[in-house]
Formats: sequence, C-alpha cells, structure tokens
Amino acid sequence: MLRNMGIVTIDIEFIEYLPHLEEIDLSENSIQMAVEPTAIWRTVIQLYKMTKLRRMIFQKNSHPTDYNPDCHPLSKKMAKLEYAIPIGLEEIDFAHSRISGRAFCLDYGLRLQRNNKLTILDLSHMKVIKKLGPLLGMVYLKALYFQDNQCFIHPTMFSCVKGAFESLEVLNVAHNFINISEANNTLQLFQNCSRLQHLDLSYNNMGNVPSTMLRDAANVKSLNLSGNNLRDIDLDLDGAVSLETLNISQNYLKILPKSLLVSIENQKEGSILIDIQGNSLDCGCNSIEFIEWMHSHTENIYEWRTLECTYLNGTFIKMHTIDVQMLKLSCWENVILASGISCGVLLLLVLLIVFTYRRRYKLNYLYLQLRAALRHHNQENRDFIFDGFISYSSFDKIWGLETLYAKLASVYGYNICIDDRNFKPGATLTEIIVDTISNSNKIILIISQNFLRSKWCQFEMNLARGELANRGRDCLILILKEPIGVLPPELISPTLRSLLETRVYLEWSDDVDRIDVFWRKLRDALGEPIHHEQPPTDTPFIYANTTADHADAAVHNNHNDADDLIMQCDDEAPLLVN
Repeated sequence: MLRNMGIVTIDIEFIEYLPHLEEIDLSENSIQMAVEPTAIWRTVIQLYKMTKLRRMIFQKNSHPTDYNPDCHPLSKKMAKLEYAIPIGLEEIDFAHSRISGRAFCLDYGLRLQRNNKLTILDLSHMKVIKKLGPLLGMVYLKALYFQDNQCFIHPTMFSCVKGAFESLEVLNVAHNFINISEANNTLQLFQNCSRLQHLDLSYNNMGNVPSTMLRDAANVKSLNLSGNNLRDIDLDLDGAVSLETLNISQNYLKILPKSLLVSIENQKEGSILIDIQGNSLDCGCNSIEFIEWMHSHTENIYEWRTLECTYLNGTFIKMHTIDVQMLKLSCWENVILASGISCGVLLLLVLLIVFTYRRRYKLNYLYLQLRAALRHHNQENRDFIFDGFISYSSFDKIWGLETLYAKLASVYGYNICIDDRNFKPGATLTEIIVDTISNSNKIILIISQNFLRSKWCQFEMNLARGELANRGRDCLILILKEPIGVLPPELISPTLRSLLETRVYLEWSDDVDRIDVFWRKLRDALGEPIHHEQPPTDTPFIYANTTADHADAAVHNNHNDADDLIMQCDDEAPLLVN
C-alpha cells in the first residue's frame, strides 16, 4: 500500500520484481498515465504478467492542470481488438482519478479478453472518457460504477447478451448523457439482464424511457430515474416483480399515467416505494383519478405528507390536504358552466345559420340597400360615359343590334356602348370589358340559351354582379329574350339563378300589346338619358372575323394572364353592348 506518498510516476518495469503481488493501492498520489501507444502497450503487457494480482486501487489520483478536453479517439479497427488484463484481477478502482491529461472517445466501445475475472469496475468521477460505446468481454463483472463522468453513453452499452455484461448486478451511470432516442426499434435495452438488481440512470438528460426497458430485468430492486427531463413515464413494471424502490423525483411529471399505476397495483401490496418529489404535479380537474390513487396508496409514496402539487387556483398545496369530493364538485361546476355556454352558443349559431339560409335573398337585398344608402350621395354625383351596357351572345347579335340597340339609341336617345363602335383597339379584351362596364350607368343582360352557353357572357355576367355589389345600388337590368321555362336548368348558373330569384326581370315578347309595356319598363329602368347629343355613326367591327384574325387573337391571348379566364370559350366572338 502506497497511499498518499506523493508519487508522480512509476517505472512499469518494477512489476517484474513483484510477481506474487495480489493488491496494489496507489490512491491519493499524483500519478499520470502516458497516452503514447507504445507506452500504453508496454503497460498492458507488464500488467498482464501479474497473474496473482487481485485488486488495483487508484482512487483520488492525479488532477492535471494542463487537461485537454479534446477527444483522443479509439479507431474502429483498434476497438475490434481484444485487450488483456491480469488474468486473476477481480477489482479495478479508479474513482476520482483523472490520470490522463486528455480525454478519450470510445465511440466503438472496448473489448477485453473473456478469460478475465473482473467483477468490480469503478471508473466514477474520472471525466476522462467523453464518449462510450459497448463494453464487451466483462462477462463476470457484477458492479460497474461510471457516475459523474459527463460522458455521452450510447444505448448499445446497456446489454447483457453473451459477451457483454452477462453477470451484471449493479449499474450506476448517473450524471452523464444518455440519449435513449438513439436506440432503434430492434434494440432492447438491458436485454438478458436477469441478474441486474440496482440501476441508477439519474441526471442523464433523458427525455423519455422505453416502456419495455425492464422487460428482461425481472430482478431489479431499485431504479433511479431522478433528475432527468421526463414529462411522461409509461414504464411497464409488470415483469419487474422484485422492484422495491422507484425514484422519479426532480423531473417534469404532472401525473403518473394510469398504465404505470396499474403496474404498481399488480405488485405485492406496499412492495414498491415511489419517490415523486420535486415534480410539477398537477392537482386540477384532469388529475382527479391520479389524486384518488395517491390518497389510497400512501404507503407507496415516499415522504407523502410533504408532497406538493399545483391546485386549481395555481397555488401550491400539500396533496394529502386535498378534499377529493370538493375538487370533483368544483370541476363539475366548471364543466356544467362551460358546457352550458358552449351549447347555448352552438344553438344560437345553428339558429342564426338556419335563419340566414332561409332569408338569404332578403338579407342580400337589405345588404345592398344598406350599401346603397351609405354610398348614395357619392354614386348619385358620379358621371357615366354611357347610359347602358348590353351583354348578349353573338348568335343574338341581329336582334340585339337591330331591335334593342336601334330603338334605344335612335328613338329614345340613349348613349349605348356596343362592341362595333365603342371598343377601342390597343388594350386587352378583358380590360376593355371591365372599363366599359364601370363607365356605364346600367348593365343590361340579354338572357337566352345562346347567352347561357357562352363563356364570354358568363364572364360578363359575373363582372356585372360584382359591379352591382360594388356600387350598392340598382344598376342591373335582366331581359329574358326567351321564356324562362325554355331555358335548360342545367345551364342556369348559381349566379344567374340568384339574380333571377332576387330581382325583377323583363321578358321580351312578339305580342304587339306587350311590346309597348316592355319598352316603357325598360325606359323606366334606364332612367333619363345622360347624354342628349346625337349618337355618332357606327364604326366598322374591330373583332376578328377571319381565320387569320382569330389566330392572331389566340396568340395575343396566350401572352396575357388576364385573358386566361376566356381561353377555352366557344367559337363565337364576344359581343357586349352598354
């Protein structure tokens, strides 16, 4: 025993003179291990010669001031080699010893020869190993202490399969970093660890633990998961029949899930002691079942009378002081009140929807009337270029020009906009249509089967309805060139059906007596002419009427996004008259 002797270095060759040495204790010295590969191999070889050595104690050794935190990696090739230790060595204790001036990264783990007898390995508080993978070859190891190393431990280390920790009973890896989420679906934690009795995974920054973690660890007596980041814990304890203590303190748990409570109940009565202190436990309406369970299993709760939780009003309260019946009553009052308000609001909403649907046309009319009242002054003072704008199908052109336009323009003196004389070249067709509609006092739609089949006419009708809503006053005149019963129902769009159901329309008839009434009503709808000067003579058509013209127009339309609305219209040319 050479404890606290101020030893700084050892010539490894001295071992040759101590062939029968069984125990060596060099604790509380300042010994620092060389990291050069040749020095390491020489040390390993010399130690292997000590066949009688049973215990190697190096506690509280060197704390180098020139510590280099950068990892010195063990390559994958080197990790596959099997390293030898004295064949009779049973215990290695390097606790609190930083015997190297640099850190090691054992990402691929470390292998020892299986013929070793190592049963106790204490590498706690060393902070020399920064990354650690699987440790193999320690088949007789019963206790591994690796706490407080701030080491990133890969989940593959937690296995007791053949060649790994076949005899492990105690495992303490507290105060490290374990990312359980790195364990894939095929990796069973603590597989074949039937001898494991004490497991400490505390303060490892774990956000979750697999529910099947203890499936192969039936003899675990104590499990410490304290000081992690657990917000939920769905741990299956049905197989852990020997479990005596479960420490889940200092986490972020609000309640214990029902599945865990059932697993605890399946154990022998009072056999498991649970430490749940230091969690943000919730004692609100969503936790009544959990609170009742806690009240009925006080013998299972560590420091039950000091356990606190957050009550309904946000204050902290001792859980044992809660009157569960009063809590239920308060929660039911809130539920009834919230349900009553929700049902009332829902009922009012349903009634409002039904009322709105049944009165939708009337409400739409009132809305337009209100907008008209609000905009009346400004709209009345607006100057329009045209008295009217007529939209009709090109197949109804003769009737539109010779009957309707001729009468309105020549006889009654209205300034009516038609394509043949008022559409100026130089702009896209949609721009011209929008501009002429907005500059017309009234918009006249001549409804016929041809009108309903025309994409252009549908486009113009939608613009007219938009103008109706925008102006907020009556500016739309519907003329049925054919009786409404003749119009195919499948051709009547929702927009037109809405207009026909909510507005008064004019019907054209060849009956002489009804013709006079038609013209009188149309003049009443148009009002007095805005312009009284003599209408100008018609100008030649500006629309394409030849195959070449149509081709040029198609090429032009393909380069204008605004004309996409009319790309696939029928063969007729659009004819609009205002």
